[in-house]
Amino acid sequence: MRTLTDPIPEAEFSLGLTNFSAVCQEQSAALGLDAGDLTAIADAAESLASDLNAVAAARAEAKAAESELAEAQRIADLSKQSALTMLQAAESIFAAYRADALPKAEALLSAMREGYKAGLVTLVEVIEAQQTLADLRRERAEALLALREAELALLAATLALPGVEVPR
Repeated sequence: MRTLTDPIPEAEFSLGLTNFSAVCQEQSAALGLDAGDLTAIADAAESLASDLNAVAAARAEAKAAESELAEAQRIADLSKQSALTMLQAAESIFAAYRADALPKAEALLSAMREGYKAGLVTLVEVIEAQQTLADLRRERAEALLALREAELALLAATLALPGVEVPR
């Protein structure tokens, strides 16, 4: 049961004010109210109803804004996770070129050159080894570009630039 100090929901308050206005109208003579008093009561009731509608609209607008914010945050979180995954993959690929593929190709070319000097391999085989090394260097450069793009995507997704603090 509600007490006198409990807040009254807007709908009940508006209905109560409408009933109050109707009672004042019906009982105006008994209450000693004249036409001016009744007009003031009616105007106040209309103004309050309008204000209550504005409050309800503002609450609905705030709730919609909160929903939009939550959706934007969800999308931003997904974007950050995706960018982080892409960065990890790009780092792995670049590291494989730097630590494994290129050193092996360089060693192969060196061995082919020594083999050519010793007459064990042909010039075509040496040129093929050089071409393989050149291809791997190009692919490593592409992997480095992909790595930098992934870093930028992560920075954009987190709205973080080096040395810049973004308030949250």
